[in-house]
Amino acid sequence: METKIHVLTLALTAVLLARLWMEGLHRSYRAFWAALAFDLITGLALYLARPNSNSYFYLFLATTAIGMVLRYLVLRELCLLVFHDHPGIEAAVRIGAWVSLALAAAIPLAILALARLKADAPFPLLDKFFLFYQSAAFFLTILFTGTVLFVAWFPVPLRRNIVLYCLGFSVKFIGEVALLLFRNMASSGDWKQAASLGLMAVDLTVLAFWLVWLNRSGEQPMVSVGGFLRPDETGAAIRRLNSLNLALSRTLRRNREGGDHLDK
Repeated sequence: METKIHVLTLALTAVLLARLWMEGLHRSYRAFWAALAFDLITGLALYLARPNSNSYFYLFLATTAIGMVLRYLVLRELCLLVFHDHPGIEAAVRIGAWVSLALAAAIPLAILALARLKADAPFPLLDKFFLFYQSAAFFLTILFTGTVLFVAWFPVPLRRNIVLYCLGFSVKFIGEVALLLFRNMASSGDWKQAASLGLMAVDLTVLAFWLVWLNRSGEQPMVSVGGFLRPDETGAAIRRLNSLNLALSRTLRRNREGGDHLDK
C-alpha cells in the first residue's frame, strides 16, 4: 500500500510541476516550484534506494531536513505575496519567521539537554530527528495558519492561486503535525504505520487539490476571502488593517533608528 501511494504521489508531483511550468506559474511561485521539484527528485531517490539500508536511512534524514528548509523559503515567498502591499506587517512576519526558526531548534535542544541531565536513556538518532522535525513543523504550521487567518479576516484582494497556495500548505502542515504527534505517542507498530499512511494520504490529497485548481486563470481574478466571509465589516476591517500596518511600520522604523544611534 505504501509503495503504491508513494508512486502515485511522485506521478502527481511530476504532472503538477509540468503544468506549472507550461502555464508559466513557476516564475511567479519559484520557491513553491523548487520545493515540489526537490520532493520529486528525493522521492525518486528514496524509491530506488534499498530499503532498510544505512544509505536509505541517511538519505531520508538529509532530504527531509533540506525539505524543511525549503518550506521556510516557501513561507517567505507566501508572505511576500500576501503582505506585498503592507510592508509593516510583512517585516513583522519575517521577524516572526526567524524567531520561530530559532525556537524550533532551541526547544528540542533543551529537551535533549534535560534528558541528559536526568540521566535518562539516550534518544535514538531517529527519535532525535523527529523531535527537531516536529518542532519545525509545529512552528511552520502556526505561521501558515496565521497567514490563512489573516487572509480570512481582512478583506485583502489576492490572486486566487495565492489563496489556494496558502490553503494547501496550511492543510498539509496541520495534518503533518497532528499525525507526527500521534505517531510519536503511539506505542503500537500498527498505529505508527497507520500514521505514516495518513501522512502520505495528506500529501496526496493536497497535490491533487493543487493539480485541479492551480492554473493560469487563477492569476487574473482578484478575490477577497475576508470580504466574502464578512461583507458587512469590510470598511472597518480595512481601517484596522491599515492602522496595524502603520503601527508596525513605525515601531520597526524606531527600532532601526535606535539601533543605528547606538552604533554611532
